[in-house]
Amino acid sequence: MHGAIYRVEVSMPQKPIPANKVRQLLYFSVADNFNKSQTATRLRIARSSATKYIQAFKTSELTLTDVENVGSAKLAKLLFSKQ
Repeated sequence: MHGAIYRVEVSMPQKPIPANKVRQLLYFSVADNFNKSQTATRLRIARSSATKYIQAFKTSELTLTDVENVGSAKLAKLLFSKQ
């Protein structure tokens, strides 16, 4: 299967995280010294939810600027809508 493209579907966590926490998580996730467990604890969100949001962001074509001023519902739609 050379040349095959694998696409990972990331499902949205059951309870959406407020947009301000998602933005903080995404900003931290691009830092060199990022620690997902510590960041999730600091933001008071589940590590599994943190993983889903980070994975969705990394597989999207979004930038931090794109998510800077959007509300929770639109942010979730941007990150988790099927492309």
